[in-house]
Amino acid sequence: DATKVLYLIRHGESQGQVARHNGLDRKRDPSLMDAGLTQKGWGQATQIPGLLGTKAMSSIELVVSSPLTRALHTALVAFQDLREDSSFVLHYD
Repeated sequence: DATKVLYLIRHGESQGQVARHNGLDRKRDPSLMDAGLTQKGWGQATQIPGLLGTKAMSSIELVVSSPLTRALHTALVAFQDLREDSSFVLHYD
């Protein structure tokens, strides 16, 4: 089958998204410029394979991610089984 499917997945909840709730200004706090995932965000990333299902996960040939920490962590956690099969390529530049 020559048809390819493209899945677009947003990163899990980040520290930047909850900054205001924690009394921080995400636009002024330099630590939030490349904010990592919250505990909830890590949990969301682990749920991605179940949301996509076995058939979709087994059909994935390439994972492309933004270089931002929250996106990289989401991709690394969600597609860790692909990494074990050496079909996960990550370029930081």
